[in-house]
Amino acid sequence: MRELANIIERAVVMDNHKKISPEHLFIEPKMTYNPSQASDHVSFPLGLTLEELEKRFILETLLQQQNNRTKTAEILGISLRTLRNKLQTYQS
Repeated sequence: MRELANIIERAVVMDNHKKISPEHLFIEPKMTYNPSQASDHVSFPLGLTLEELEKRFILETLLQQQNNRTKTAEILGISLRTLRNKLQTYQS
């Protein structure tokens, strides 16, 4: 998640746009990541905290993977345990 935070921060600092779109982000895909499964465009409103952005990003990825936690963790580059822990905190 630290990598995601750095990517978002870089996009905000480098580009003065009201929306961050895919062309503003440079994310090196993991070997198991299948770009054909990704949405063409994902945007989040400005003013979100990094914590809320992370939560939405994780939940959107999980939704795109049809609630497949293993695949979601692979795409996000985190362990399945980390994903489970984060999802558990979102339910509290």
